[in-house]
Amino acid sequence: MAERVKAVNGALASVKQPVTAADVAKGFARVKVADVGEILETLCTMGHARRGQAEGTFLP
Repeated sequence: MAERVKAVNGALASVKQPVTAADVAKGFARVKVADVGEILETLCTMGHARRGQAEGTFLP
């Protein structure tokens, strides 16, 4: 799980505009969008990411 969180955090760090969990998931093979969404929500809670203005979007 820790490796997944690191991978999603790294993918999010490389974006300049708000992205959805589906956008981030496209960069990985065999991943569920719901799992990426949960990781993104966790990163927000931890202060490592933030929510975009549009619902369901995230920024580093």
